[in-house]
Amino acid sequence: MSSEILGHVVGARPVMCAVADDEASRHAVRVAAWLAGALGTRLLLAHAFDPMGVAGPPRREMHARELTDDDLVQVGRRAAQLLLDGAAGSVSGLDVATELVEGPVVAGLLELASERWAVALVAGTAARGGVERMLVGSISGALAAAAPCPLVAVPRGAALDE
Repeated sequence: MSSEILGHVVGARPVMCAVADDEASRHAVRVAAWLAGALGTRLLLAHAFDPMGVAGPPRREMHARELTDDDLVQVGRRAAQLLLDGAAGSVSGLDVATELVEGPVVAGLLELASERWAVALVAGTAARGGVERMLVGSISGALAAAAPCPLVAVPRGAALDE
């Protein structure tokens, strides 16, 4: 099936890319942009921000600086939006949208992919192994297990022929 015909079938369904602050994610954005261009559809860059995962300084230091948990969450949310804006700025020639979802990473990304009828979900892989993989888990693996569309897992250092 030619990409022109496939683009008509895909229609307004976006290619969605999970964005994180790592090298694998930067490669995933490039792959997702290429795929969206090949399919003639738009690109949706998404980041799941979990306020429960925001780390902060010890309470004594927070009190001395007059910081609250809400202040830390606002800073984390702003950093996440800047991450998305930077990823969107790295893509040219496509209709690009960004979306920041709040909550657990995997559940938030899966829900968004389903709501937006994503034609594909692209995610970088952290390439963990052994005990680290068992303790930390794999976001791309969890996404692949439950994604409402095909998942393209992009390893760190992936090459993309231009």
